[in-house]
Amino acid sequence: MNRLMISAAAIALLVPVGAAFAAPVPKEKPAQQSAQPADTMSEAWQSLKTGAYDAWQATAHAFDEMTRKSQQDLIVATALPGAISGKQLIGTPIESAKEGRVGSIADLVFGNDNRVDAIVVSDGGFLGINNAQIPVKPGLVSIFREKNGTLRARTNVTEAQLDKASVGGAFVTRIEAMSESFKDAKMKTLSRLIGATVAGPDGKTVAMVNDVLLSPVGDAQFALLSVGGTMGVGSKQVAVKASTLQFTRSDQPLKTGMTEAQLKSLAPIRGATGASSVSN
Repeated sequence: MNRLMISAAAIALLVPVGAAFAAPVPKEKPAQQSAQPADTMSEAWQSLKTGAYDAWQATAHAFDEMTRKSQQDLIVATALPGAISGKQLIGTPIESAKEGRVGSIADLVFGNDNRVDAIVVSDGGFLGINNAQIPVKPGLVSIFREKNGTLRARTNVTEAQLDKASVGGAFVTRIEAMSESFKDAKMKTLSRLIGATVAGPDGKTVAMVNDVLLSPVGDAQFALLSVGGTMGVGSKQVAVKASTLQFTRSDQPLKTGMTEAQLKSLAPIRGATGASSVSN
């Protein structure tokens, strides 16, 4: 498979081909269940070329500035190279070199710092029956982008390990990042962010989340919001930092300090096939 890294422009010079959320962890590494969770995001950036993190931070900062100061359409592929569409990522098949497809990416679990704490893997089941979801450690799954923009994922985790984890209940196996606590309504996940309503300072709905743009290592970096219009018609898509949206629980709207008028004043955002697959 001809693999391209999920990056471009300045980042393309620093991130090696095939790089993704995190460098794969050796599959025989023993679990340390009593220890504090590893800083997987720092490990992920460290696995890339020197300067990759600084290049991404500079690119993200420039994009944020443009969203607030420009009124021209911003194309994600060129304005924020390296960004990964969360909407596109969900459903991406996960393959093992030995076994072929072992599952697909069902979700991401984020910490309070918007870093990815776990990649939720769906083992598929049979015709959707007994479709288990296992929150595996981010370092065990590597994400690749093909020339046509399609995302692919690879892992050393076997189907047997996923099956063992799926029946573990509260017991955390060595491939899991956490127990089934990720299903709690208070846990911030990618699927709970996408499609969520956003309430302004007065508590009234001002927007809806169309997509979440992830950094090359899985940070929830920006949220693409649909503002104005009726039933999606005549709406404007804008971008805000994911860190500016307050998540409390899945049955509550996200909160922002910006009014609808302030959101509408931001630059319009458009996607591009093969870059982030963000659609309006």
